[in-house]
Amino acid sequence: MTDPPVWLNGTLLPQSAARLDPLAQGVLYGLGVYDALFLHRGVPIAIEQHASRLIDGADRLGLRCPDISTLTEAIVVVSKAYPLTEARIRITLTAGAWQGPVPPPHASQACLITAQPITPAKPQAAILTSQWRRNERGPLAGIKFTACAENILAQRAALAAGADEALFLNTQDRLCEGAFSNIFHVRNGTVLTPPLSAGCLPGVTREIILSLCRENNIPAREEELFPYFVPDEVFLTSSIRGIQPVSRWDDHSFPAPGEITARLMVHYAAWLEKA
Repeated sequence: MTDPPVWLNGTLLPQSAARLDPLAQGVLYGLGVYDALFLHRGVPIAIEQHASRLIDGADRLGLRCPDISTLTEAIVVVSKAYPLTEARIRITLTAGAWQGPVPPPHASQACLITAQPITPAKPQAAILTSQWRRNERGPLAGIKFTACAENILAQRAALAAGADEALFLNTQDRLCEGAFSNIFHVRNGTVLTPPLSAGCLPGVTREIILSLCRENNIPAREEELFPYFVPDEVFLTSSIRGIQPVSRWDDHSFPAPGEITARLMVHYAAWLEKA
């Protein structure tokens, strides 16, 4: 579609007509948050969870965000206007123009919602531990913020090395998250993922997987994970990729999918069809 519809500050309009202020703090300084959700068979998946996470992140950055009702209605409007039934819907909230580099909390901002076609995730992924670290004590820890240069640089390095995703450790050398995903280990039949205190994003799909483990009697817990603990299975999660088995992590190889990962993939597919 050459000129897809977008939602900008309450108005649905062609993408070519959407305009952001070039002096906006979100443009000049990356002061903004975003969220991305999966449009599946024309239905936005886990819409309220994504809207809630966006609002929480906006509040931490001092941005005034539309309420959940407004966001969900806007996402539905974009979903219905978009001609594809499988897509990535992104909500972006950025700080508006301000005289000076430090706007006060709740200054002007812009809210943009877009939809893009998606490419299905590879059936398995190779991951590479990044040379850089996540700061689990920083003010942006756990926020899906728009200043993604760090993620992009790590991802470029991973792709150049033949991997599909970069994996961040935190400043304590514990596992944190992928550049654009959450990570899970399976060890001795138990599903493990880093706690939010490790600095990782509170992934919506991450929470769904933990819930599915509880519902299906699969042992699971949050636990600090170290890179020198080699698990039996590894998988990544995100709203767009769902569950993606990992076949290689640095120099280690894994079944992809392993037994527990395969079970969870079945449960997640069933959950997705009911969502």
